Amino acid sequence: MHPDAYKTSKKSDYSLSAAFEALQPPSSSASSSDEFGSSMRIMQTMHLHGIAMGIAMILLPATQSQRLTPTNCRTLEESVGLVSCEADEMMFSTCGAGGEPGSCGTSAIKIECCGLGDGILTSDGCEEEYGDGGSMVACTDTDKFMQGACSSFITPACFDENNIAHTHSIKCCDYHLDGKRLYPEESEDYGSDPGHEVECPPNSAAVGRCAVLNSPDCAGSYVQLKCAFAAVCLC
Repeated sequence: MHPDAYKTSKKSDYSLSAAFEALQPPSSSASSSDEFGSSMRIMQTMHLHGIAMGIAMILLPATQSQRLTPTNCRTLEESVGLVSCEADEMMFSTCGAGGEPGSCGTSAIKIECCGLGDGILTSDGCEEEYGDGGSMVACTDTDKFMQGACSSFITPACFDENNIAHTHSIKCCDYHLDGKRLYPEESEDYGSDPGHEVECPPNSAAVGRCAVLNSPDCAGSYVQLKCAFAAVCLC
């Protein structure tokens, strides 16, 4: 090695060593060392948190709020079993007898099904969720909207795939508007008290339902409807 190169190398080593030593806490102070170590751990945690947030933002679909304008609405009812809207309809209101015959006509349940005047509505990927008296069953965990529901009069009459009877059930589906996926957001529960009927506020649709057998156990109501606004995927 050339002598000058050797001198340059030694000088660089000394500079790096001096810089590293400058970052170290004074050896004479244990508390300063602890503070330094704590600061380094905080910086590392903040760095990892930033990376995690960045990954989450990449994975989440970009969405924007979507107006829901019900059109061509119709009422369906059922005494026993599931009642369901068509694949190009969403559910906006319901009636639950709650063990009181005559409160929903001659039926245990009524639902209002509507198309949308905001574009072409389609659905797929449907599945049923089941619940017992006084429990809210919702589609929001799977980002779906309701397409149908089942209720009971006096005894549980909504049977699952294992033939176990439940007080009520809901049908949840993936919805698309003009080919773009709709996602529920800002959901809220609405009760029927007084009475047995409840509907979603404007620009929102049903994503969950609570029903009972013979007492108002849905937070003081015979039936509750969970309603949500919609966001459309921009992907």
